[in-house]
Amino acid sequence: VPAGVQTEAGGGAGAGAGAGVGHGAAEAVAPIPGATVLYIEDNPANQELMTQIVSRHEGLTLLLAPDGRLGLDLARAHAPDLILLDIHLPDMDGYELLRQLRAAPLTGHTPVIAVSADAMPDEVARIRAAGFDEQVAKPIQVQALDQLLAARFPQLRGVARGPASDQVTSA
Repeated sequence: VPAGVQTEAGGGAGAGAGAGVGHGAAEAVAPIPGATVLYIEDNPANQELMTQIVSRHEGLTLLLAPDGRLGLDLARAHAPDLILLDIHLPDMDGYELLRQLRAAPLTGHTPVIAVSADAMPDEVARIRAAGFDEQVAKPIQVQALDQLLAARFPQLRGVARGPASDQVTSA
């Protein structure tokens, strides 16, 4: 799924939602009732996995950004209900991006969850100290992420359809 594409639960992909500077403009997409998750991740395999996971939850809309700059643009333009943020991005690290998100009035209180393979105790402590709301470990455990989404969005229906593997190797 290309960067900035809005994916509706149920598998449909809407028009591109990203209008970041230098990333190309796209058509505006009417908001979808429910909740919006922004996933800022540069690995296409991880983007595809997240697209599959989120599409199983009715009422969730996923926005994808392959770098921090587009992630900031999408967060400012769409005010997502949840941000999943890779720590290791090509243009800035997740800590700097979190700092910028927290400093902005529109996104300052948006829950931000670190997505990282960094599992050493000192790295986990650094993630918590930086102000992330939670951490999701890589490789992503599908069932754990399904439970996290269901807990974060109890007003929406849970896993809608389709089997999923327990995990996918991710970078």
